[in-house]
Amino acid sequence: MKHFFSVGGWWMLLVLLSSAVYGQAPQWQNVTSFGSAYTTSTATDASGNIYLTGAFQNTVTFGATTLTSVGQSDIFVAKWSPATGRFLWAKRAGGSAGEQAVSLAVSGGNVYIGGIFDSRSVSFDNVTIANGGNFATTDLFVAKLTDTGSSADFVWAVRAGGNDYDSMSCLVAAGSTLYLATNQHSPAATYGGITVAATGTDAVVAKLTDAGTSVSFVWAQPTGGTSLYVYALALQGSDLYLGGNFTGPTTLGGFPLPNTNIAVTPYVAKLTDQGSSGTFRWVLAGDGGGSVAALAVSGTSVYLAGSMSSSFRLGLGSVSLTNANASTQDAFFAKLTDTGSAPTAVWGQRAGGISHEYVKTLVVRGPAVYATGNFDGLRSTFGSTTLVNTDQVNGLTEDLFVTKLLDAGSTGSFAWTKQAGGSSSDGAYGLALSGGLLYLTGGLSQGGSFDGTTLTGQTSFLAALADPTLATKPLTTSPLAIYPNPARDEVRVRVPTHAGPVTLMDATGRRLRLVTPLPGQADVRVPLQGLPAGVYVLRAGAATGRLVKQ
Repeated sequence: MKHFFSVGGWWMLLVLLSSAVYGQAPQWQNVTSFGSAYTTSTATDASGNIYLTGAFQNTVTFGATTLTSVGQSDIFVAKWSPATGRFLWAKRAGGSAGEQAVSLAVSGGNVYIGGIFDSRSVSFDNVTIANGGNFATTDLFVAKLTDTGSSADFVWAVRAGGNDYDSMSCLVAAGSTLYLATNQHSPAATYGGITVAATGTDAVVAKLTDAGTSVSFVWAQPTGGTSLYVYALALQGSDLYLGGNFTGPTTLGGFPLPNTNIAVTPYVAKLTDQGSSGTFRWVLAGDGGGSVAALAVSGTSVYLAGSMSSSFRLGLGSVSLTNANASTQDAFFAKLTDTGSAPTAVWGQRAGGISHEYVKTLVVRGPAVYATGNFDGLRSTFGSTTLVNTDQVNGLTEDLFVTKLLDAGSTGSFAWTKQAGGSSSDGAYGLALSGGLLYLTGGLSQGGSFDGTTLTGQTSFLAALADPTLATKPLTTSPLAIYPNPARDEVRVRVPTHAGPVTLMDATGRRLRLVTPLPGQADVRVPLQGLPAGVYVLRAGAATGRLVKQ
């Protein structure tokens, strides 16, 4: 008889596993290196495939594909399949000088990248765009690829910018609508047929519509600040949330931002897309030095993370955090509730030591908040976990971290924190959720260690952590059929089409079995001999299921 479990049973398992592994970090697995590319952004599609983008010089190899740069640095986009454990395709774009993709978004079978270029012209397959300024300034670009599964092609590309150094921070997509956030230094910059004037440095949010084989700008909304930067962007329905920092008294969307501090100050703002225009709804600024580097939204909860150089308050003192050393940067994590017309600060957490901590990316699923970044100094503390720098001589180099916080509603706390790295400076750049795994991408200067896996030399990497609360999340679109369940000596798994190997993991995410089905094989037998009784997780591609071992 085949036994399956209800959603209620899944939720109870999720709660039990959350309690069982609280504070216990999972082990690194599926560590892959792919040369000295600089990865800046990651995203996933509905099937759990992972997309990477960034820049590279000379040559870089993604599986069976080797890319060669034409200029000083070129753009790359690559697709990784967790089901097969390999790269499916990789593409390059570029010109005679320097280009870099800084953000990536996926919507259906379309992959969008955004970044900067200072070449006189840049080619994306057969599509070429020209710099609007001159050879020595940077413009922005947005480009679209159509993913056919095992290959991809560029469809269109568009530029924006002026005659100075303009930069892109973020790109998000929903259906055929795209939004980008830029830091405009040019006194005047064009976004399609729209011209935006700026005094000093102003953050600009723009909306584009993808018409299939072409694209057009709909609106471009400046914040109206004079020394204001945007570094993070998140989308929820028609609402956009942006975060960054500002210096000195300024305004954002008509809202005053007083600042009596010499240091830069963090902010979060909400902008609503009204179709043909965008309107700012509210702004919340910190009281003290720092910057918002990452944002994520889930329902009415807005999560932000960044760095703080001194004690600061968020939301009129309702959240107050203190830096361990005011001359360095600590990491902060906070939650807001968006009531529609105004935000409310709910909770905040800091992490750090006597040196620097920086947050790069933030992702959320349910009550779990995941973040990645870098730290230097001999030690850095996240809740009850203290990380020890690989460089124990002076702690001047950077290691990378991944941390998980649990949102309990009115409070938030660290669940676990994991590190990796080598004796030289290393960086974490992107974080993405795929099925039951949390994927991290970054770079190593002179190699580094991921638990039992060691990479050598200067290289970029993709590595995974199996958080059991991710693996046990019910996937109504692709449940994994397991029988018998409970089982004693062997279990049979009905494998979804093209799902790849079947992985058996324990409650800490440690891989115990890996069985690869034969071509056309629908049922896979997984041996259980030698395993103690308990709850385990089975995964095949993006589908997961729980197993009770008797």
